[in-house]
Amino acid sequence: MNKKFLLRLVLIAVVFLLTLTLCLNTCAAQASYSQPGKPPATKSIPQNQRPWAGTPWLVGMVLTAGAVVVGLKNSKRTHLD
Repeated sequence: MNKKFLLRLVLIAVVFLLTLTLCLNTCAAQASYSQPGKPPATKSIPQNQRPWAGTPWLVGMVLTAGAVVVGLKNSKRTHLD
């Protein structure tokens, strides 16, 4: 396969998945308001029971650092060294 073709295919797949996610999120939000006479369900978590807001960022940084380390490792070395 051509390298440009593969790059375009991956790019199209990522754009498609992001668009699908946004569309499904919008549809779910509209569905919660579509029932007449029934208010949308809301749940509020008290401030003292909420998880730390930095957890997703910390996990993302660790995963990104791991991906960079794997991408930059010496490809000539093997596990037998």
